Amino acid sequence: MLDDERIVELRALGARIGEGVYFGPTVYIEKDFAQLLSIGDGAVLSQGTTILLHDSSLNNVIGAAMKFGEVNIGERAYIGANSTILCGVTIGPRALVGACTLVNSDIPADAVAYGQPGRVMSTVAEAVDRQNTLRAQPDKRHFFVDTTPWRERTESEYAEFNASLSRGIDQFLEGIDSE
Repeated sequence: MLDDERIVELRALGARIGEGVYFGPTVYIEKDFAQLLSIGDGAVLSQGTTILLHDSSLNNVIGAAMKFGEVNIGERAYIGANSTILCGVTIGPRALVGACTLVNSDIPADAVAYGQPGRVMSTVAEAVDRQNTLRAQPDKRHFFVDTTPWRERTESEYAEFNASLSRGIDQFLEGIDSE
């Protein structure tokens, strides 16, 4: 798997970014302060993720000092779509940040956090248990597809996944239409 050109550029500017990291479309990271960024192997930054490595708000309003801080994202952490991570924050390995979350404080390893501001709501293991319960009691709002994690899929597995997903969507919609 080739690295995204944005990742290559950030590394050249001093960011420490591991292998197998995924940037979704429209990820924004302040390049001027790239050396303050560390992202572990296999982390995912979904579309619209913003990482701010400084805060100049008080400087712009009253001339106060500008604030800078590292952002550290652990290996295999997942950042949901349109989340914002403020300077000085560490997100632990395998943590899951929900969509549209404002991360203004640390999130420990294996935690699920979401909200405005982001708060730890459960562990990843508890979230898996909730999903398994939901899966055991099918409803009209969700369906599930078993698959290998994206970073581990071969090309043939991608094709197989896409076909399986297409069938799942068709079956799901047929079930809704028949009611």
